[in-house]
Amino acid sequence: MSAQGGRPSKCTPKTIEAVETALRSGVSFSAACGIAGVSPKTANAWMAGNKMCHRRFQAAVQRARSARETELVARLRDIQLSEKESVALDALKFELERQHKWSTKQAIEVSGPDAGPVRVEVSPLAALAAVAGAAAEGEGDEGAEDGEGEP
Repeated sequence: MSAQGGRPSKCTPKTIEAVETALRSGVSFSAACGIAGVSPKTANAWMAGNKMCHRRFQAAVQRARSARETELVARLRDIQLSEKESVALDALKFELERQHKWSTKQAIEVSGPDAGPVRVEVSPLAALAAVAGAAAEGEGDEGAEDGEGEP
């Protein structure tokens, strides 16, 4: 039991390590919480909390996200792309970085069916695949849509 009574906290070194490991593997925050046996709502409360355990959790999440980003950037640098794909990739990376680091943060409340939650997942890798696929499809008809192309 906790010092204040009630059931023991799930914010343990084992839970923190499980979330960190899962995030490093590339799963979503919600999935990492599920793997560790804690609800995303509780984990989000830990992300906003100020107890020692919460600060350890916050640090672990940040370490995992930074490690994953570093791994993905290294993998992206190793990919051999055509010039057109490379420009599209650079534009996508710039937009993703700008969105994450420079954008104005705002909270928007949205309700799903019967005022329930709405599940939204954004995958930068899916966006990258879409851009790369579009670039690969357009290699044979460069400039066909806008009238510009190589001479």
